[in-house]
Amino acid sequence: MKRSLLLVLSLVSFTSLCLAGFNDFDFEDNPSQPVGRAGAFLLTRYAYNHTDGHGEQVCLLMGHDKNFNSYAPPSGHTERAKDTEIRNSKIYYSSFKALQREVLEETGGLIHLSDQDLQTAPMLYSSKFKNLLAVVYDENISCDALNKSVQVSLNDPNKDNSWKEMDSYSALPLDNVLCAAQIMKDHFDAGGNIDNLPNAILSPRKSALGNTPLVYVKDRTGKSLELCAYYLGTIADALPKFRTIIEKIVPLTVQSGEELHRIIRNGQAQRIKRVVVPYLPKGNEPFFSFYNYSNDIAQCTNLKTLIINNIFRLYAANVNVLPNIDAKKNTTIINEIARICPSNLTELEIKRCPNTPTCMSDENLNTFARRAPGITHLAIDAQCLTSNNKITDEAFVNFHNLKSLILTDGPSLGTALPASIKLERRSFHAIERDLRNSLSTVFYYHLNRGVTQLQEVDMVCLLKHAIDLVYFEECILPDTTPIIRSWEIVNGKKW
Repeated sequence: MKRSLLLVLSLVSFTSLCLAGFNDFDFEDNPSQPVGRAGAFLLTRYAYNHTDGHGEQVCLLMGHDKNFNSYAPPSGHTERAKDTEIRNSKIYYSSFKALQREVLEETGGLIHLSDQDLQTAPMLYSSKFKNLLAVVYDENISCDALNKSVQVSLNDPNKDNSWKEMDSYSALPLDNVLCAAQIMKDHFDAGGNIDNLPNAILSPRKSALGNTPLVYVKDRTGKSLELCAYYLGTIADALPKFRTIIEKIVPLTVQSGEELHRIIRNGQAQRIKRVVVPYLPKGNEPFFSFYNYSNDIAQCTNLKTLIINNIFRLYAANVNVLPNIDAKKNTTIINEIARICPSNLTELEIKRCPNTPTCMSDENLNTFARRAPGITHLAIDAQCLTSNNKITDEAFVNFHNLKSLILTDGPSLGTALPASIKLERRSFHAIERDLRNSLSTVFYYHLNRGVTQLQEVDMVCLLKHAIDLVYFEECILPDTTPIIRSWEIVNGKKW
């Protein structure tokens, strides 16, 4: 009898606890903002040199729902049985818990948004569609990783059906998404609704489940994908806010001096994370406006990536732009860029065209290393060298945090380096000596043995410490079998 009474009291207590919270899902504890679906818009940036060949783009990653046979962000309906939280000894339905659960399930467990993440992530709420989506920008997210993750989840017999909805992911350029959303917004503003969308974006098909409208948006490859209209409609319904969020969280890439100066003049220097000194000037802008705007670059205190392309061929062609600089002493330019290099820089790439004056030396590299001690990725075109400006064993001594080293001789240009231009053998031993505790990736692309004077022992000394990857492509080297075997023995894994 006593046990039954305790059980009854416990049930009464639990029931009171349940009834003490809100009766439904909402946003910001506001019943006037009900939430029916929750999830996340996942944004990432594709690099300018991405292997798919489509260049640099900020993209929205959308999953293909095999049940609906259409695309959508990782998201879904709120569920009362799953999405609750206890606050102040009361149980509440939680839209954030629904958001966390849906993103976790529909990315195959790859992406878990913590409570702290959701406290800081910008939220996009649509009153028209009762959708709540976090807007997440992360350059470490990729379609490849998402595809692998959802495939593992699909084939896991221990996972229930809620983990088996997405079967692949695709990348949609943000510009394409914004263009389609603007068309939908204009339609809504003119009195239209979700059931009579413009033919410019409307698919003639409806979703396999739910019979919901689908809209076309082209992916990164140019293929038209069919998106759930409710989720594109969420962006359209709150388009001004979505654009503001994008401006705040997506870092800028700047590729012209005028653009750089304008952004900084508008007080947005903190948004600039990547500067590309371009192959060609834009419009009528003098190419060396980057040199003139060196103080602007110095203000980009959040700059992470600096890529310098072909500035020396163009310098020779535009020498009159900077009459006080001698074309024969153009190391002044690279020194100037190094001198103002922001200290937060983590990636540095220096490239050039063949048959032009050189720029690189130990002094230049060490200037970068001293200014930005946190550089982890360094890519150098071997054509930056001459017999007078060699990269020697002193070149890498100050790159204490280097993880990735890429050395190329520009194979796409189809030119061979003269025998007098070489990376000295001792520089490779210096890498082994100075970077053995940090270097994890070494990438040799089309290095010619006759040019670089590399021997088997040189490569093995690097292979010992390249824990993650050492990759050769079109390398002309002695028999690589002993090198590969040595790497496998040292690292305990197959090539």
